[in-house]
Amino acid sequence: MNDALPTTRYAVAPWDGREAKDDRRQRSRSNLAGRWRARHLIAWFNRGGDGKWVWGQPGDLTACHLEASKHMSSDRAWGFCQLRHRDALGTWNKPGK
Repeated sequence: MNDALPTTRYAVAPWDGREAKDDRRQRSRSNLAGRWRARHLIAWFNRGGDGKWVWGQPGDLTACHLEASKHMSSDRAWGFCQLRHRDALGTWNKPGK
């Protein structure tokens, strides 16, 4: 009785690292593109959404939130707009004023 394992060999190319380098390059490019888009989106919000709201006017944070909540959760949108308010005016929004 021959209980030996089959000796079939599968064709597997030796790993030379090229695939890993290509993968890292691709991830690096997409990460750069994502950071570029994020930077420009933040700048757009800091400018008041190209006239959709004017920072420092009543309702500015709500208008920012309405626009930002289309792209993220409501809680994140409030925090994001608070940061944009601070970037644009140099102060945090004071509720009720």
